[in-house]
Amino acid sequence: MRLTEPRPYYVNNRQLGSLAANSHPENTYFADDQLYNLTADPTEGANIYGQEPATAYDLKKRLADYIGGIPNRPCRQSSDGSTEFSLAPTSAPSAPAALQMQFTGLNAVPLDWSDAANSELGYVVRKTVNGGALQIIAELPSGSTSTTAALDPGVEDIVIEVSSYNAVGDSPANVDLLAPDHWRFRTFGDTNPELDDASSQWDFDADGDGLVTLWEYAFGTDPLLASSVADPIVSINDTGAPSYLELLVPRDSRRTVQISGSVSSDLSDPGSWDSGESHVTIEENTATHLLFRSATPVGNGQQFIRAEIVEPTP
Repeated sequence: MRLTEPRPYYVNNRQLGSLAANSHPENTYFADDQLYNLTADPTEGANIYGQEPATAYDLKKRLADYIGGIPNRPCRQSSDGSTEFSLAPTSAPSAPAALQMQFTGLNAVPLDWSDAANSELGYVVRKTVNGGALQIIAELPSGSTSTTAALDPGVEDIVIEVSSYNAVGDSPANVDLLAPDHWRFRTFGDTNPELDDASSQWDFDADGDGLVTLWEYAFGTDPLLASSVADPIVSINDTGAPSYLELLVPRDSRRTVQISGSVSSDLSDPGSWDSGESHVTIEENTATHLLFRSATPVGNGQQFIRAEIVEPTP
């Protein structure tokens, strides 16, 4: 039976290993990934690897950096196929390939990817909530290709990042839970997990407030709560001469939809709406709103202005 040498010594002392294994049951002595709280557990009786991912990530990088700086140091035995802690890498590992997320519930998501790296110490999983700082939520052994990430109930803006890493650096791939169809599942998936009911479609007004779900998504309002509203504002810019018709459209720029403006002089003709810079311009483009302005001065006949939105492609 082949045993894994205890890190970081890599010595072939099977008698020492056997004696240590007797005092550390459940294969903790020979486990590849070990983390101990030496203050609370000086005899190393409880392997807490997996419970403190940020600590494991930090210590593995520091250990790899230290070992990599030892001149003429030996590598792992040739019979061991692992590249972890082998010759010091010269670059960060390749990022996880084909990262995918599957929704099986509202409060946790399985993630899987292809292990494209060949010099990683492991994988680190991070997430951001409402645009905040990245938080480490898991650290995984090298060669890992899947994990499950817990989600914050009721929070829409979550980005999950999976990175391969070594002492040189990290290489991330990410999934955005605020992407259109991910958001739609978390909004309607508890009652319609297949998203095939009319009430969960982009063009349906689920709360009866006059706005279809697609506009509620763009505005950052709740499509299931009629009192959650954000109304566009039509006004005339008269700060100079001439004056122009304007439309202020609230939006959350984190939500990936395309919004454009158009103008018309005849509401009775559906084909009379014109768009493009020669007809309507974007005067303000911020994280919270878009301001469209008609290119035709007020007073040159009647005119109307509107915003249009493009339904996301699945």
